[in-house]
Amino acid sequence: MSPTVLYQRFSAHPLAGIGFYTFAMLCFSIMNTLIRDVTQEVAPSQAVFMRNLFSFLFLLPVALHFWRRTAPSEKLWLHFWRAAVGLFAMETWFLSLSLMPVSHATALSFTTPLFATLFAFLFLREPIGPWRIGALVVGFLGALVILRPWEAGGFDANVAIVLFSAAMMAVASIVVKRLAATEPAWRVVFYMATFMSLLSAPMGLWQWQPVSTHAVIQVAAIALASTVAQLAMVRAFSNVGIVLLMPFDFLRLVFTASLAVTFLGETIDAPTLLGAAIIVASSALIAWRETRRKEQPTSPSLEVR
Repeated sequence: MSPTVLYQRFSAHPLAGIGFYTFAMLCFSIMNTLIRDVTQEVAPSQAVFMRNLFSFLFLLPVALHFWRRTAPSEKLWLHFWRAAVGLFAMETWFLSLSLMPVSHATALSFTTPLFATLFAFLFLREPIGPWRIGALVVGFLGALVILRPWEAGGFDANVAIVLFSAAMMAVASIVVKRLAATEPAWRVVFYMATFMSLLSAPMGLWQWQPVSTHAVIQVAAIALASTVAQLAMVRAFSNVGIVLLMPFDFLRLVFTASLAVTFLGETIDAPTLLGAAIIVASSALIAWRETRRKEQPTSPSLEVR
């Protein structure tokens, strides 16, 4: 039996979806750890521009391959706004990782689905029942467990940057849901890389400083890890529902904390793990109720990082 046939049989199995999703979480964790390290040498905006440029170069051959087979996009303006919002999320995410421990920032980033639910209610007038309200409250309590504002010195003002980044990711996710109804995944990711490269160029070039070869390799690895993670997530959602996969999102914190402890010398405490687990549980509840309400698969959202 050829390797291609074996791969096709493996990828069709539901457990493969969990495997792809777990691999995506590992790639995101590697990416975040590298961001934390490289932003100690390179200005965040410069790193963002370099990351977007590398992503564009990685995706260009894929786009050229598929371009001849599909009709031109009729939602170019929506792609642009998705990239613009995504750039706000990415700029603030890189900045937050340069200012605070990567495991702490990652734990707070789990609030993105909660922001998405809130914004869908406020701006899209999507109905929100008692289950979803309860899940939002639980997720907010999980964030408080992480932040611990009642402790002396427990509140870090830099968390506002992380929460703003999470909110912008939520807005980008809502836009992606509209795009995913008619646009192929490769086009969504490619247009994101293209527009974000252009939009991040002015600030990146304004902050430009000579960088070491090691830093260039790190930023290229960040772009590669992000691109591979997004493709793995799309593959995971193609054969496994979001309800089953959502709890595995917690692995992103487990992987990130392990890498941060090993390579960055960081530590992670029990309240941060507990708070992140509470937030992920509330997000899983929202996903479960959403699937029950629509009674159809939920379109995957793509990470903007």
